Amino acid sequence: MKNTQITIFLCLAMTVSAFSQIKYEKGYFITNVGERNEVFIKNVGWKLYPESFQYRASETGDVESVSITKVKEFGFDGGLKYIRETVPVTQSSDGLQTLNQTRDPSYITEQVFLKVLVEGKASLYHYANKDATTFYVRMDDGEIKPLEYREYITNTNRVAENNRYKQQLLNALNCESITLKDIERLKYTQSSLRSIFESYNKCSTVDYQSYKSKGAQDLFGISIRPRVGFRSFNVELKNSFQQDNVEFDTELSYGLGVELEHKLAFNNGAWAILVEPTFQYYKAEKDNGSQVITTDYQSIELPFGVRHYIFLGDLSQLFLNVSYVVDLPLNARYERYGGASFFDIDSSNNLAFGAGYRYNDKIALELRYSTNRDLLNQFERYNTKYSGLSFVFGYSLF
Repeated sequence: MKNTQITIFLCLAMTVSAFSQIKYEKGYFITNVGERNEVFIKNVGWKLYPESFQYRASETGDVESVSITKVKEFGFDGGLKYIRETVPVTQSSDGLQTLNQTRDPSYITEQVFLKVLVEGKASLYHYANKDATTFYVRMDDGEIKPLEYREYITNTNRVAENNRYKQQLLNALNCESITLKDIERLKYTQSSLRSIFESYNKCSTVDYQSYKSKGAQDLFGISIRPRVGFRSFNVELKNSFQQDNVEFDTELSYGLGVELEHKLAFNNGAWAILVEPTFQYYKAEKDNGSQVITTDYQSIELPFGVRHYIFLGDLSQLFLNVSYVVDLPLNARYERYGGASFFDIDSSNNLAFGAGYRYNDKIALELRYSTNRDLLNQFERYNTKYSGLSFVFGYSLF
């Protein structure tokens, strides 16, 4: 049973990989001479902003590449927009292990693609490289300037913040609807800064544009996930002088879970972290002639996992996930001799691997393999193996 389950799972995983497709989205780029090209751009949801990108002239055309030196703007229909600018780029690392006592950010001037977050009377831009992330402000058609922020180490060995960007914005975003308290509450994040720039442009009664990826509104999701599975359970006594080994027949198990998913805001939402509290129930009986042995096992499983989506189109997605499962037994016992001898189940944790299909961000079907779990973890004389394959059905509430 175990080998069959593993084979089925590996075959499905290889099928997912074999049929996955690169996603090219309808977009455009503008050359140095102002020529606009309507193309399909490979959207990888860059976490670190590129110096080139790949595109196709048509949906099925050949893949071509174009560098930052030849493009002054590119974007996606109804989505993101990037512009090429020569600006001061932060060289000070955000990592705690590299912090020092230098309070001010260190810059060098580079030609880069900036992501446009808000465009209007007050425009907000973002850039990220391997060292740090930097936000920029432009008022009207003026110069693009970095919003200064840096963490540093004080003389007393504490981590402090240089929040000069708040003073910059207090001076620049002068409007009656924006208060000193609004500025003080700001965080150096996309969502916080975007909100204050949108408020300023609304207050200034000018047209403005806020650019967001199509998936930016769907970073969080909750799904109801019932499942049915086939479980095997074996008990082996670690004593060569005594035989007490039991191999139960494969039995159906049932469960109901609630999945909480958070898609990460890069790679176009292709990666997500998840937790899925699940009630599961398994019951089995074995008559070996001299005694009837039963297992009645209920528990709450807490899988903590990572998921990767492979986009097949606007509505269809394949996915792979791996989870570390913390198991919390409820009313769970392993009994012999009609209950005269019994063990309270104290299970170990295990891993689970899943592969599946999702349609329209609503309906999902997953095949999940759970590795061995020891149900008599506190009894050193026994070695038990509880594993199986489950079919999980999912329906997204939002």
